[in-house]
Amino acid sequence: MLQSLKTRWQGIGKTRKRLIAGILVVAVAGGGWAALRPAQKLSGVPVSAREVSAGDLEVSVVVSGKIEPYAKENITARVKGKLVKVFVEAGQTVKAGDVLALIDKEDMSRKESDARVNLQVEQLNLDKSRQAALYERDKARETAEQSRKKMELNKRNLDRTQALFDSGAAAKKDLDEAVHTYEDSASQYRNDQLHLESIETNDLGTDIKLKEAQIQLKRQDWETAARDLDECAVKAPMDGMVLEVPVDPGDYIAPETKIAVLGRTDRLKIKADVSEADLPQIGIGMAAQVTGPALGDKQLNGNVTVIAPQAVTKEKEQTEKTTVPVTVEVDNPEGVGRPGTNVDLRIKAAHLTQVLTAPHEAIRESRNGKEALVVRDGKVVICPVVTGKANDIMVEVKSGIQAGDQLILNPPEDLLEGTPVTILPPNVRPPGQGVKG
Repeated sequence: MLQSLKTRWQGIGKTRKRLIAGILVVAVAGGGWAALRPAQKLSGVPVSAREVSAGDLEVSVVVSGKIEPYAKENITARVKGKLVKVFVEAGQTVKAGDVLALIDKEDMSRKESDARVNLQVEQLNLDKSRQAALYERDKARETAEQSRKKMELNKRNLDRTQALFDSGAAAKKDLDEAVHTYEDSASQYRNDQLHLESIETNDLGTDIKLKEAQIQLKRQDWETAARDLDECAVKAPMDGMVLEVPVDPGDYIAPETKIAVLGRTDRLKIKADVSEADLPQIGIGMAAQVTGPALGDKQLNGNVTVIAPQAVTKEKEQTEKTTVPVTVEVDNPEGVGRPGTNVDLRIKAAHLTQVLTAPHEAIRESRNGKEALVVRDGKVVICPVVTGKANDIMVEVKSGIQAGDQLILNPPEDLLEGTPVTILPPNVRPPGQGVKG
């Protein structure tokens, strides 16, 4: 090994030997200096700090929720019978009018046929009755018209005979005969007129109306039978997704039996429980982003539509938790959101611009309220602060600090006013012990 190195060294030129030797000297000297240099002593308590600056603050409330269809409808049978076929299954999307299932229609088809024939028979009977009544009316009108003309002729003959009798040119017998003839013809005209009115009132009136009423009943029977026949094909009333199919082919179906549950999924509802602490930040109409493993890399956007008027208290592991149900509605045009899946809601509660913010770890609680520890002239200055809105990382500071201040992060409780400190580089963490006063 040593012989090999020696051989390789001898093969290197003089210039390269001098360069390598120089590098080795510098390296040895540097290492020696690092080893011999005494450790630098810090002038104060080492702390991490962050400079205050004005900027935007996005305030959001993050909660978990579950997707529900925008509208849900139980599709039930309207008729009874044996379920012949089911055409859909849970998770399948359908259009309005699609057939979901088929009930045996043999019995319904027979009933519809019988009802249709009965209606047609009644309609034929009505037409015959009307035609017969019209014929009798026309004949009665002609008879009454002839009676009227005969009566008027006899009236003129009576008037002429009366004039002759008054002048002595006619006998009393002739006058009595003329009177008798006129009265008979007038009586006949009245009878014929009454017969005409009877036909118009009864045969073409009451009787036809009764038959028309019977026709209406028969038509209703047929319409019911036809509707029942059509209801043997259970159809989707709207576009949506099949959420549940609780029946199987061969089942005997009674009216109101649930055939399927259909949900509208082009728009969705997400229901979540918001804590009491976050509730003041939530308002109707606020924008919300929906994400979650079930959505993959997709994101749904919507708005808060409902904030329940009453809170709900639940007990879990011997502790009570009070929340308020909130509903967010989102459009789901691509169908990526599926009912029943869990998602995360980020409700945008506020967007503040050009405000002073501080990390949560820069604010600590004291007996007098909230305070921040600022480094000024190498020493700690305790500043009471008033905070505002906050997100998971930053909090708005309304007063107590100013832009450019260096805020100490995670200040220990025993770090006192006036304590000398040294701000460490951003990637260096201070030791875990505090300073005793």
